[in-house]
Amino acid sequence: MLTWLLACAPATPPPEAPPAPAVVAAPVPPAPVPAALPVPGGSPACPPGMAPVPPSAPRFCLDVYEASLEGAPSEAQARSTAGVLPAVGVTWVEAAAACARTPMWGEGGGAPSFKHLATASEWEDGGDGVPGAGGPRFPWGDAPAADRCALAPREGPAPGAGLVPTGSHPDCAGPTGVYDLVGNAWEWVDSGARVDLAAWSRAAVGLERDGDVLRVAGPQHLALYALSAADLEGEFTIGAGAALGVRLRRGASGGAWLVHAAGRTLPEQLLPVHLGQDGSVRVDLDLDGAPIPEKRGGAWYAGWDVDLRTRSHAHLPDFRGTIGFRCAGPANGAG
Repeated sequence: MLTWLLACAPATPPPEAPPAPAVVAAPVPPAPVPAALPVPGGSPACPPGMAPVPPSAPRFCLDVYEASLEGAPSEAQARSTAGVLPAVGVTWVEAAAACARTPMWGEGGGAPSFKHLATASEWEDGGDGVPGAGGPRFPWGDAPAADRCALAPREGPAPGAGLVPTGSHPDCAGPTGVYDLVGNAWEWVDSGARVDLAAWSRAAVGLERDGDVLRVAGPQHLALYALSAADLEGEFTIGAGAALGVRLRRGASGGAWLVHAAGRTLPEQLLPVHLGQDGSVRVDLDLDGAPIPEKRGGAWYAGWDVDLRTRSHAHLPDFRGTIGFRCAGPANGAG
């Protein structure tokens, strides 16, 4: 059961740009894509449309292009194809399901392997070509180059207005040959983190879960924490029966967010918070254990300075905005 903890928000919160409508982008004519753009033909390690990462000793395969969707929504598979608009308006859950339905191997009669939503580390390694930590800020190095990718200024066009066909910028690739990791659509990735109320409670002095509510020992503990997440700012409060609540100083009139106490950066220390259209606020304890999505690499709301390290954990898995995705999978013969 969802527990309403506090209904205390500004009377007239500033407006927020509405999320983009659900869109499964249809293929567009290939003319905008440069004729010189290489079309991946697969390799001994990876099937067509996927690149081996790293190229010299592949550990996994990553979609060369941002995903498009093929099939009915409940059965859609992900496609890595040049010259089509990437699918946006998909939730994290829908993106993960589309990857999981998409086979990689088994064309010769063997049991197929299936793709999965790219993890944060796979996504980043696919951009810089360097396994693990390290590597440059951009696929081509450490120096920004706004004209290499489909980037927009922070004060630029409305979300989705500047999406271009996949691979339209032939220089927006790195050593692995994967396109548009910087710019164009935001992309969902799997952070590997999950909402963990027990961990959150351990990290917050004087806070514990009691049945369906989070309770605090006293106001002196809450003074240590403030909220921050995307367009939200606020503070934790104590409601009736010492239940944890949220008071907003600045925020939206609706939506679902993941928030953390200021100065705490671990994803598992995020709390799922829902804002009602009437300004009510609740912490959704039923989402304990839910995936904590991460979005990477998009131009919108980030400006020209977006790079391979730019990320956000603000959204819940059912958020539907201007976010696409790409898949990864096992390299053939990789240990």
